[in-house]
Amino acid sequence: MQQDKDLIMYMQWEGKRQLEEARQKQLEDARQLEEARQRQLEEARQLEEARQRQLEEARQRQLEEAQQRLKKAQQLEKLMGSWKSEMEAKKMKILEWIDRQPRLKEIRQTIIDQVDGMFTEEENLIMSVAEDQSLFAAKSIISRSEHKAIVDAENPLPHFPLFTRRRIQQLLCLPLLQKVPLLQSESEFKLKLISRDFLKQVDYNENSYIVREGEPLDALLFITRGIVWTYTTCPANRQTGCLKTDDFYGDELLEWVFKSPFLSDLSNLPFSTRTLRCHTKVEAFALTAGNISKFEQIEDTYFGSMPQKRGRVLKGLIFGTNARRPSDYMSLTVDQKDKKAEVR
Repeated sequence: MQQDKDLIMYMQWEGKRQLEEARQKQLEDARQLEEARQRQLEEARQLEEARQRQLEEARQRQLEEAQQRLKKAQQLEKLMGSWKSEMEAKKMKILEWIDRQPRLKEIRQTIIDQVDGMFTEEENLIMSVAEDQSLFAAKSIISRSEHKAIVDAENPLPHFPLFTRRRIQQLLCLPLLQKVPLLQSESEFKLKLISRDFLKQVDYNENSYIVREGEPLDALLFITRGIVWTYTTCPANRQTGCLKTDDFYGDELLEWVFKSPFLSDLSNLPFSTRTLRCHTKVEAFALTAGNISKFEQIEDTYFGSMPQKRGRVLKGLIFGTNARRPSDYMSLTVDQKDKKAEVR
């Protein structure tokens, strides 16, 4: 009987023990589940914090980038404002340059449009460089522009397209060429060619010397702006004079070239009989001895190899002559003795 009791007690104890182990195991499982849940919550919290940090960092970056863009835009606006002011000042000076020359009135708007086009092209380049590269690079473009001078307001002529330069030179210089006695027998067509392609623009500062008495005279000078004093130093025949806008000096060079048997030999140029000194800044065009010597070949060089009709039409297109018949322009006779073309 005692054994049965002991067995029953053992079995009860064992059952309790197993129940306790099961309860402890459940508690441990629950604890582990709670720990896992807590870990998940912590990981989720950390992930959320990381996401929030990333969002904040992105927001800060966007804010900084927006501030930088705004600052850059403000700096660029200030830079371009200053640049545009300078360009407007240049444009006003160019307009003054045009308006000083009444003969340029007919192409005034063409010149203005070309100046505006050059400024717009440069502005687009500066804006593009500022956007694609940096403000520093844009400043470099402006510095380069100032150094190279997109358009020199004091002397804009060299910066215009070739066709415009030639047109300006023709308008300014053709009337002056027609005033030279030795050129009055030349055809207007030839003088147009000379004015467009054979004259060189020259500038002289105030009080500078153009040529001194007794020095070789190597150019015929046409004054388009300014005042030049002329004088001789010989006590026995002292003379003074003044050259101003639309005057010329050096027609004795023409005589020398036309009379010289060796047109290519410029080593024995005539001497200036006067000293020319600038009273103001002077703008002028020079017809050099070398180019004067090419007069006889001018028309042949440009149109001599063309059929007559084609040459006539081309002359009309270039010079606005409405493509008339050759006899309406000129009829040339060639003197075999001096090979000079003359207008009938």
